Amino acid sequence: MKMNIMKTSLTTLFVIALFSVAFGQNPDNLLARVRYTHSNHTDTLKNGKTRNENMLLFIGKNASLYTSYDKIRFEIAQDQKYRAQAIAATNNKPTAIVLDVANGEWMTT
Repeated sequence: MKMNIMKTSLTTLFVIALFSVAFGQNPDNLLARVRYTHSNHTDTLKNGKTRNENMLLFIGKNASLYTSYDKIRFEIAQDQKYRAQAIAATNNKPTAIVLDVANGEWMTT
């Protein structure tokens, strides 16, 4: 009896999950893309360094996306570097790939 209830519950849960994925949100059409530079003073009391960051804004009818263009470029460069290391390491020798993230911060001041 318990096993039958469990099967029914799992089947019902699976069907609900399937329909929620099938009738999810439709993608929104892009109406505008804005690219600009954001300047930030870390300490307003001193005339210190100004950190500039390139930003992207995607505007749709029902949704928008705001992100850092510099971060996207940094992550692509890091991915290409790691892929090149992996390809170089696969020449039939047992090697370990060491990912150095100490100098890889994209938001340095």
